[in-house]
Amino acid sequence: MSAYSIPRKVLRKLIYENSMKKISLFIISILSFLSVNAQQEIAAYFASMPDELMPLLEINRRKDLIDLYNNNKEARIENSLKDITSIETLKDNYILLLSDSSRTDIALLPMVNDSYIICMINTVCGPVCDSEIRFFTTEWKLLQKDIFLSPADSEWFIKKDADKTSNEFIYLSSLLDMDLMQYQIDPDKLELLQKYNTPLYLNKSDREKLQPFLKEEPKIYQWNKMRFQ
Repeated sequence: MSAYSIPRKVLRKLIYENSMKKISLFIISILSFLSVNAQQEIAAYFASMPDELMPLLEINRRKDLIDLYNNNKEARIENSLKDITSIETLKDNYILLLSDSSRTDIALLPMVNDSYIICMINTVCGPVCDSEIRFFTTEWKLLQKDIFLSPADSEWFIKKDADKTSNEFIYLSSLLDMDLMQYQIDPDKLELLQKYNTPLYLNKSDREKLQPFLKEEPKIYQWNKMRFQ
């Protein structure tokens, strides 16, 4: 049977399943490079991370922040931009850092072989929040993002029953000329939330007209000890 005689829906399913098999095999192959029995406290990894990953807070300031938090003091410190960075939340597997216009989520994610990887989310709000999400080994070596997450594109956030042929939708969608995505992680549920923030960039009138075409809920991924699915 030629590819041309296979229904498009079946062909898409076969391609997706083949992609997932390749991703699973790749994850299994890199597990041997991840440290087993890794220390399960994110504070230690936060303190030891390379300065280039946290240029506003060099190692001594990071250690000071952790000490302040652990001693039940106000965990706030001046960063290299003369702004204030604070620890909002600190758990064994998660730390949340806040400043005036940004936040950083760092989470320790368990893998299937009792090893761990680190998920780091840098979010800048100016004025609309946009995130960069990255994954690292516990030695802070960068990992390939699409192995652990296949992010939804803007199309996912449009209602399935939206009339995409209407003049109003065509006009409004033409204003969405960039993808501003915000990510947040729930360390207790090991869930990742993805929000589509581009509409917030529009003026109030256009934003209100666009709202009926958009889903209200964020995209939610569950960590399955291999990837966010």
